[in-house]
Amino acid sequence: MKIGKIVPNRLYTLQILFDLSDTKMKTKIRLLTLFMVGFLLISTISFAMADTGENDDDRDDDRDGVDDDYEEQEEREIEIDVESDKVEINSVSKNKEQEDKFEIDIELSDYIEIEVGFSSEVEIETGGSEIEEESEFEFQVKFKKLIEFVDLNGNNIYDGDDVDEFIQEYGLTSFKPIEYMYEILESGNTLHYVKINTTDDIFVVHVRIVEEFEIVDGVLVTPMQAKIDIEITNFNYLEVDSQLALYIKLESEFEYEYESKTHDEDEGWSENEEGVKTKIKGENGFFTWADWALVDGVEQTVETTPIGEDDDDPEEERIYFNYVRGDHIFHDPKVGFAVLTANRINWLTTGLLIGGTVAVIAIVVLVVVGVRKRK
Repeated sequence: MKIGKIVPNRLYTLQILFDLSDTKMKTKIRLLTLFMVGFLLISTISFAMADTGENDDDRDDDRDGVDDDYEEQEEREIEIDVESDKVEINSVSKNKEQEDKFEIDIELSDYIEIEVGFSSEVEIETGGSEIEEESEFEFQVKFKKLIEFVDLNGNNIYDGDDVDEFIQEYGLTSFKPIEYMYEILESGNTLHYVKINTTDDIFVVHVRIVEEFEIVDGVLVTPMQAKIDIEITNFNYLEVDSQLALYIKLESEFEYEYESKTHDEDEGWSENEEGVKTKIKGENGFFTWADWALVDGVEQTVETTPIGEDDDDPEEERIYFNYVRGDHIFHDPKVGFAVLTANRINWLTTGLLIGGTVAVIAIVVLVVVGVRKRK
């Protein structure tokens, strides 16, 4: 039963009730009908909640904070093609009626480019027949270079050469062949791991992707994202009081927006994150990161610049990660797509249930007050 069909009928019933003459019998009928309408509304919403899986039978046997039935629904099959300077990762839905594809392509050139894409096929009825229409969306995150600078205004952010003292830049241009390996986890699912090193091992990117929701190094990773760890080791600083900024270029057909609270935080899957998102219709592409990094084994705040014009291409955008000086820096971003999840649906239906209950009670109170005033 659809709620959209109930609301008009309920309003129409109320209109008839209020048109009745004010007799005791009709007043009782009016109140009884209101209670019946309220009961029907609440029952319908409760049924909708039960249909989303919010009931006592929810299971989380692997204790990752995600309902097992929902995990099974979101499980994916992953294929990886690895060359020395590129990786293609295709992740396809396994248990959905309509197939969708999540793709990550990594390519090494004068920087490290990570292209993330999502596509799905939707059946549309037209002229009495059904046709399949494919929806595609992609965006890019590029790690371009490290900049050593002296922070002259004390905000721990690289504000450019006209504000801070530029010392040197370290280009991410020379790499070892890409490494790939996989691991069968206790859950029976596969963890895919890609490692990218500069030739001098100063800058390393670790990429991990999973078939199902998994806890990886203490972080919940969803099947629609990749965990990307950035590691900087033994950078050759030229000044004793300098620090580092990582220059990141953002590309998309649509603008990026800053998020102080991420999708995963909304779902209760992570904390202490921030990020940027770019979206079209129901698909939200995101690049998020922990707002702290381990610097020489100590948690230190990561400051980020606001989204700005790319230094080389004003049509594109860029941000800087700003790290406290150290010999070993380890930071934890993620990239992927956010979709409407079972948790969010349950939250919405809970809101509907509460709202519907309050609305019915309010209507009944108004009717009772009106009846007493007429006496």
